[in-house]
Amino acid sequence: MIARDSLKDKIIIVAEHNEASCLLIVSTLKNQGYSNIRHANTGQSIYEILRTFYNQPEKIGLIVINEHLPHSQPEQILQSLCSSTDAAAIPFISLYDAEAAELTSRANSAQPINDTDLSLRLSVPINPKELLLAVNLLLKLRQERLYHHAKQEQLLLELSAKNISDAKLKYLVTHDELTGLLNRSNFERRLKLALNRSHKLHKNATLLFIEVDRFCLINEMKGFDVGDRLLVELAGLMRTLAPTNSLFARVGNNEFCLFIDDMTNTQAQHYAENFKNQIENHRFCFAEARHSVTLSIGLSTLNDAASTEHPGKIILHARQACVFGKRCGEDKIGVYNDQSKAIAERQNDIFWAPIIEEALRENQLFLVFQPVVELHNGTISHYEVLVRLRYAGKIILPNVFIPVAERMGLIHAIDLWVIENSIELLAGLPSTRAYVSVAIKLSASAFQYADLIPIIQDKLALTWIDAGRLMFEIAESAVLKNFERTLLMVNKLRGLGCKTAMKMSSTGTYSSNYFKNFPVDYIKVDGQFIQHLIGEENDHMLLKSLVDMVDKLGKKTIFVYVESSITVLKLREIGVKLAQGYTLGKPECDLLEGPSIPFAQYIAERKQIEKALSEKESYLRVLIDNLPFLVWLKDTQSRFLAVNQLFLDQMDLSTPQAVAGKTDFDFYPPEKARQYQQEDQQVLATGQGKTIEAASSDSFGSPRWTEIFVTPVIDKSGEPLGTLGFARDITERKRVETDLRIAATAFESQEGMIVTDADTNILKINHVFSRMTGYTAVEVIGRKMNILESERQNPAFYSAIWESINITGSWQGENWNCRKNGDIYPIWQSITAVKAEDGKVTHYVTTMIDITARKAAEEQMRHIAQHDVLTDLPNRILLADRLQQALAQAKRITTKLALMYIDLDKFKPVNDNFGHAVGDLLLKEVASRILTCIKRESDTVARLGGDEFVVLLSNYEHETDLVILAENILNALSEPFWIEKNLINISSSIGIATYPAHGSDTISLMKNADKAMYQAKHAGRSCYMFYGYPRPRSLQK
Repeated sequence: MIARDSLKDKIIIVAEHNEASCLLIVSTLKNQGYSNIRHANTGQSIYEILRTFYNQPEKIGLIVINEHLPHSQPEQILQSLCSSTDAAAIPFISLYDAEAAELTSRANSAQPINDTDLSLRLSVPINPKELLLAVNLLLKLRQERLYHHAKQEQLLLELSAKNISDAKLKYLVTHDELTGLLNRSNFERRLKLALNRSHKLHKNATLLFIEVDRFCLINEMKGFDVGDRLLVELAGLMRTLAPTNSLFARVGNNEFCLFIDDMTNTQAQHYAENFKNQIENHRFCFAEARHSVTLSIGLSTLNDAASTEHPGKIILHARQACVFGKRCGEDKIGVYNDQSKAIAERQNDIFWAPIIEEALRENQLFLVFQPVVELHNGTISHYEVLVRLRYAGKIILPNVFIPVAERMGLIHAIDLWVIENSIELLAGLPSTRAYVSVAIKLSASAFQYADLIPIIQDKLALTWIDAGRLMFEIAESAVLKNFERTLLMVNKLRGLGCKTAMKMSSTGTYSSNYFKNFPVDYIKVDGQFIQHLIGEENDHMLLKSLVDMVDKLGKKTIFVYVESSITVLKLREIGVKLAQGYTLGKPECDLLEGPSIPFAQYIAERKQIEKALSEKESYLRVLIDNLPFLVWLKDTQSRFLAVNQLFLDQMDLSTPQAVAGKTDFDFYPPEKARQYQQEDQQVLATGQGKTIEAASSDSFGSPRWTEIFVTPVIDKSGEPLGTLGFARDITERKRVETDLRIAATAFESQEGMIVTDADTNILKINHVFSRMTGYTAVEVIGRKMNILESERQNPAFYSAIWESINITGSWQGENWNCRKNGDIYPIWQSITAVKAEDGKVTHYVTTMIDITARKAAEEQMRHIAQHDVLTDLPNRILLADRLQQALAQAKRITTKLALMYIDLDKFKPVNDNFGHAVGDLLLKEVASRILTCIKRESDTVARLGGDEFVVLLSNYEHETDLVILAENILNALSEPFWIEKNLINISSSIGIATYPAHGSDTISLMKNADKAMYQAKHAGRSCYMFYGYPRPRSLQK
């Protein structure tokens, strides 16, 4: 049989010391093409050949070895090299002597050694055919095993690669690819769990939103590679500064979030300052350049997040705090406070911005028109165009949504919408109403957009509307911010033929200088200029001079917010030609039918109405002046119209006229005034009343609380007229609420609490009581307290409790109660009587603390104090106590007792030779064997320490009982001990003292038993001796 070429190159080691047999094997193999044959005549030679091919085991084909090879142990070689199922196993052919008596049954056949080894046994002398068959078989088997092993390794590698790929994919799904930090989705999932945990455990927690300032400049100037390297190193540095159990994530390009559990707001601010300083003082080095970064940080605490349903809320709060921190201060650390004006404004913007966008898309904006009237004849000069918004079935005024639109970049779209719809309105009017013209108020940023003028020009060209029918009111702030740009745009509007106007407000420092030279046709005068026109001669003269000056400049004045017919007459007296206000016409969706209003008739009717209103106002004045709280009425611009006497007294004012026309800024600090005005506008926008509780301090620094209620005043058409407010002092109510809240919190404390009436009928329990006893409120309310009593306490115990309560008013101490399921448990109980003013008991308040755990701990401590730690036998303290009791009983009933001292022989060598761990195990086994010798529960086995034990036997009858027990103990301890596979032999020496023969007190008995034990040791060990006996009694005897 010829071997395959692939097997011919394998190395075959022939380990045969018999020269004839070796030559036969080698020649047989060479004749069949096996040329790479190595010879070994000892076991050491085999290993030397194999060592050469240590890194190439596949080159070894097989080993032919004689089982009687000198200086070798073939069985061990076979076990180490062949007995394996992996690819490293080398096939073996073992040669044995066929004439040996023990192998005669196997002669002349190839025998496998076992099923798993690549080995066969052949008898010598060798049969060449059998040898070749065996060699060929083993080589093929090994080749097959190598093939399968290679396939298995390939499969394992593929599986490992797949597992690595899956693990990497899972990691990338939950982590930021660049920095290795948590990504946003994973962070939010973990944050939700952390928030819930902190919320349930009532722990403080803080979220830091961290933004790297001007990071885009680094990318632009240095490239994205440097930016990425900076982020990686920055993330690593921040990770080292973050607390161990915190959550840290990258949530944006240059934004990070750090959630820290169990940290108060103050601690978080200090931590953020330190964190920021360390980062900003660090220098990052790349490509021989040093870089530094600055951070902006926003803080939001768990208390700020009203709900933990979604972690995005606390992240949003922290981000808002970060944004406002950058705006408001150089330290760039902002703390979220939902009471701050900036946060409230931002939240208001977030709420209204999508509503405004939807209104622009869905055409939910609409126009109203208020006439501007010529005061000498009632002709309508033009209409001012005002915009409103429909939302949730309500009409929203522009003072609510226009500021939001300005801040959120939506105002230009509203400007264009108003312009286009106003021009289309004019285009849709019949030719008989060509006299109608409109005034459009542009926003402060309108002129910043280059498309404004072209759009107006195109719209006019498409509709063929006369540009003179359009007036544009220029915002004063636009003139102040960018005079040149505004002037250019105004001139372009005038070039189209449009008219222009500018409002002169009472707060405009430069208004009077601008309108002298600014190219406008109309000057609008704010309503605050005319609030004291009636009865104030100086105001009258000032306004007249203003009107005369405007006339001389070739411009016209328009007075706005004209609210009464008397004001109209006064304005006519000083030469005012145009006016606008509710008394002349309210904003309406439709234009008036004629070109004028019936002015004379209108004025007469208004006077009659105002007279009637004046009479009603007198009655109303009497009513509100007698109310026990502050009352005020404001218009839509938050200007005071009327207040009651109590309001005047608080502000130290004399007449209601002193308040009329003024705002909250005239009476309160700016921050509080802004808050009040925001609340007014919110009430007007929502059309719903609002209650606010405000905290303050009196002149002595004591806290005061005020309840404020603000409600909108709306006319029959649904148009808001202003707000009505009430305020009252609720300091006393808040104090009572606080006391009640404290009491409720105390009631739901960690103690079980019960409130009963004077007859001990249960009225109220808390949740701890239910957990402690198993009773629900339904099951115990109305029942007596004695349902909790256990049989462990006798009636005298409870009588003593009530005697103490009747005398002192209270009792406290340990008691044993019974749960609903019948379990008896210990409590620390306190009962206090609640008495009325006349001293009569009305209620009892009971508190209970379950002290089961404390009792168990005390019992455990008692056990530890009285027992040996190693063997759990009674120690010297407990033995002395039991000996004292047994001795007293023996004296009382005239019985005998015995004390046996047991000392182990040869115990010290055990510790020296085997270690203390083995010695301790031996002592435990000794204790166990002594206990098996004791038959009565009344007897005590104790360990005094080291290898000394004591047996206390009370009330024995005969001395022979002691002898039998002593011999049993000697026998038990002389038996070998198997401790951790170590065979240990020891013996013992026993000394015995009895009462009353050898002592009448504990000291003498223990001393004499100890002496007897030492006498037994001196007598040769492994024996026992009674005190006073001259000779020992040994185990052998």
